[in-house]
Amino acid sequence: MSSGLDSKRLQQTIAPRRADPIGDKMGETYANLQFMSDSERISVVIPTETKKALEKLCEVERRSISNFVYLLIQDAIDKAKAEGKIE
Repeated sequence: MSSGLDSKRLQQTIAPRRADPIGDKMGETYANLQFMSDSERISVVIPTETKKALEKLCEVERRSISNFVYLLIQDAIDKAKAEGKIE
């Protein structure tokens, strides 16, 4: 199942989990996300197999789980705003 996110969007929005040997494409965005002063913590419960798949995907995308999930949530919010579902 596709989340509708492309690699370019991921690279523009979420900082790499570890140094990118090809080059840091995310420096500016990382600086913006690194110390969000108004951040909140949430927790979710997911099946073990879902978590394992998420960990693999995050490793491939070179993202932390937290930052990857943030991107998914932000993408859903942006879409809902564009569709007039929320302001």
